[in-house]
Amino acid sequence: MLRDLTIQNYRCFNNFHIDGLARVNLLVGMNNCGKTTLLEAVYLPHYWKLCIYSLIKVILSV
Repeated sequence: MLRDLTIQNYRCFNNFHIDGLARVNLLVGMNNCGKTTLLEAVYLPHYWKLCIYSLIKVILSV
């Protein structure tokens, strides 16, 4: 579970930090304020980690 989040130099966030995250968090804001970007910033590192593990698994099985 994430307890805090720091985003630097990603799309609309130059230097963003939030702490005190709970198990469930509600993102609310006007259109084009960065809600989806924040979700992508959380998701992308995990996605790339899974891709790298899958690639290594394929390479080792050959």
